[in-house]
Amino acid sequence: MHIATMSPGARARLLDEPGLRPQTAGMAEPKDLMAVDVHTDDVGDFNVTEPGWYAVDDGGKVVLGPFDSLAQCERAIRERLQRTVAPKEPEVPT
Repeated sequence: MHIATMSPGARARLLDEPGLRPQTAGMAEPKDLMAVDVHTDDVGDFNVTEPGWYAVDDGGKVVLGPFDSLAQCERAIRERLQRTVAPKEPEVPT
């Protein structure tokens, strides 16, 4: 689900992880993750089976969760981003 098609309640509860941005028009691949607090009334909007905190990519797809708290969800997002970022090769002095 894209942020623009979320219910007003779900959109209002959307918390953008610092340093990450929601999807903008024209992005080819979902890459960024954001924490979303999905309440019982919004479970169907996100195609999940239970309420909780979820990591949602900028294409609106649930990637991780559910989590009991925002802190747990943010930690999972950070860990996932750290695993996907290629480590920088150390520079060799010449």
